[in-house]
Amino acid sequence: MSDEIQLPLNESLSYRYDSLYQWMSRKYKLKEEHVIVGSHRLCFYTIADVDELLEQAIISGSEPYWYDIWESALGLANCVFEENLEGKRVLDLGCGVGLTGVVAALKGGEVWMNDVEPDALRLAELNWILNLQQEARLLNMDWRTANVNEQFEVLIASDVLYDPDLFSPLMKVFQKLLTPTGNILLSEPNRPVALPFFRSLEEHGFKFQKTEQEVDWRGRTSTVSVYNIERKS
Repeated sequence: MSDEIQLPLNESLSYRYDSLYQWMSRKYKLKEEHVIVGSHRLCFYTIADVDELLEQAIISGSEPYWYDIWESALGLANCVFEENLEGKRVLDLGCGVGLTGVVAALKGGEVWMNDVEPDALRLAELNWILNLQQEARLLNMDWRTANVNEQFEVLIASDVLYDPDLFSPLMKVFQKLLTPTGNILLSEPNRPVALPFFRSLEEHGFKFQKTEQEVDWRGRTSTVSVYNIERKS
């Protein structure tokens, strides 16, 4: 670990941080990534040895996409940073390494991080403690079951529309978990496969506004669309 890493001062958090780091570093080679969001310089661990992760995913049949910081997550994080989330219950769907969840917490949200992959939640929790110095709220949930009876004022999700088989479960999650006056912030890298999902929002009782974010990441500039989705009156 580099000299820039600031370990938690709280004893129980330090123990949890160390346990998570040891667990993850035994399974994967970790690397540090630094991200600027608003006025904050954040540090995240990501998975360096992607080939090893993909091999494990093939064997286990798991989803391997949680290992990195993607442009869609950065675009969403920038939009989340412009929100006033003070005291609002926020669910980070498919949290990956935890970037957007951490930013939502910095803006005052009471954040739960969700992923179906246990190691994704471990990595997100590690990064949460690293950046926020506090305990994380975690929700290990598969969208296809969504067996949660709580509702949230804000749902955030990045790059989750890569597979049409996920569209119906995701729509049901939106309908079930969003409060009547809440909103969803969803980012998407403009994949054509995602267009039918947005066309179907209205018939499922939602409306949306779309904005575009220019994201510079690892020497490449890309355009990310961010959708602010609400229930229709």
